[in-house]
Amino acid sequence: MTTTQVSDRSSGSGPLQHRDFRWLLSGAAVSQVGTQVTLVALPLIAVVVLRAPAFQVGLLTAAETAAFLLIGLPAGAWVDRIAAAAGADAGRMWCGRWRWAVCRSPPPSTC
Repeated sequence: MTTTQVSDRSSGSGPLQHRDFRWLLSGAAVSQVGTQVTLVALPLIAVVVLRAPAFQVGLLTAAETAAFLLIGLPAGAWVDRIAAAAGADAGRMWCGRWRWAVCRSPPPSTC
């Protein structure tokens, strides 16, 4: 390891120094925690509260992943076929519309 590499690391220019990246990382972490809690808690609630038999708990567990199979995979294939520039422009447009619908504020020039 050279001294320039050591000084680059100690200068604090890593991704955690950027506020936007920290927001992205914390949002992704909260989303993953919620997903994992749901994967455990939903069948547990079905067994404890509803006294569901093993077959129904199995169906419930299978239904948890059905949304990914039915929506996520086709959507991913569809997005892959869209040109990168057209997809980015459409993303900015929809981001602005959602922001307006949620906040009732005019969309900014960039998303």
